[in-house]
Amino acid sequence: EKMLETYKFDFVLASLHNLPGEEDLCKKDFTEHPEEVPAILQCYYENMLELAKWNKFDSLAHITYPLRYIQGFQKIPVDMKPYDELIREILKTVAQNGKAIEINTSTMRQGLGMTMPSLEYVKLFRELGGEHVTIGSDAHWAKDIGSHLEVGMDMLKEAGFDTFTVYRRREPK
Repeated sequence: EKMLETYKFDFVLASLHNLPGEEDLCKKDFTEHPEEVPAILQCYYENMLELAKWNKFDSLAHITYPLRYIQGFQKIPVDMKPYDELIREILKTVAQNGKAIEINTSTMRQGLGMTMPSLEYVKLFRELGGEHVTIGSDAHWAKDIGSHLEVGMDMLKEAGFDTFTVYRRREPK
């Protein structure tokens, strides 16, 4: 919050990468204890709901981030049904606050084969009154800038959106 008060930003992207007091989920070997995955995801989405309620961001990033590692890299199947109500509440909170969600396309090039989040959650966001969606390639290398953005744009159309959102001085455009 001090950073937000100190500097003028065009865009604030909120993301959740770890559970409280733990390292980034990208460093966790889920294959060691796959039985822990449901509890980890439950905690992850409970914390994401708190982040959504915090409401001092413009767009909530890659809502299904853990799947990049659990399903994508470590090939452990995940049933997302147990988290549907939490995710619904997250999306509803973001929509009611007039914030955006991000379609993150990095997993199209990283082995998951779908964006974060998938189409079903983008559609649900729209159904819940969501108006703003940003699209990001999550590029850590110059060669990946803009990678698969067309997939995100096609998803937006399929979910019922006519536009994507960018921010200037923290205002959606």
